[in-house]
Amino acid sequence: MCFYFLYHPKVENLYSVLQVPFTLRVLKSQFSALFSFILCFNYWLTKVIAEGEILLSASSARRAVRRNLGPEDDKPLGLKIDGFWRSPGNSDYEIGMLEISGGHLTNDLPRYLKDHVCGFWGMRDLLDYIAGKLSKGDISIMRKLHIWFIHVYEHEIQVWSMDLPASGIYHMTLIDKISLPIN
Repeated sequence: MCFYFLYHPKVENLYSVLQVPFTLRVLKSQFSALFSFILCFNYWLTKVIAEGEILLSASSARRAVRRNLGPEDDKPLGLKIDGFWRSPGNSDYEIGMLEISGGHLTNDLPRYLKDHVCGFWGMRDLLDYIAGKLSKGDISIMRKLHIWFIHVYEHEIQVWSMDLPASGIYHMTLIDKISLPIN
């Protein structure tokens, strides 16, 4: 994989432009080899190029249900995340999310904890949204469904999973941690 930079006068001071073969704009303060890898991986999964954070649509739908909003009410915004991916074949179901807690060599524990809690709430909203769409589904089918959360912090990529072992019980598990040898 080859990385190279392009000169872009409008974003010269604030952004770096990365071409891999598509164009992504990344804040200079957050750019690192790890971050560029995650962005490329996210593009490969979602085919969406978005600057900044993305609003999770399943979270927005679940907030509207929890608040008992009608069609005439303003819809709430969803949870802000750095990336997501959808199930193949049915683009309505978001099945995973990505959160990057700071740039390279950032040691910000409060931000990591906040993003980790947001990851839990986001996965819960994703499961609830799918369960609401499949309201006639059997709990045995819902037990087999897993939602994914990739959390990047410092030199570590954490892969989390959430499932419903029983109705109303959410089970979040750390699947694996990958430490990257980046100086």
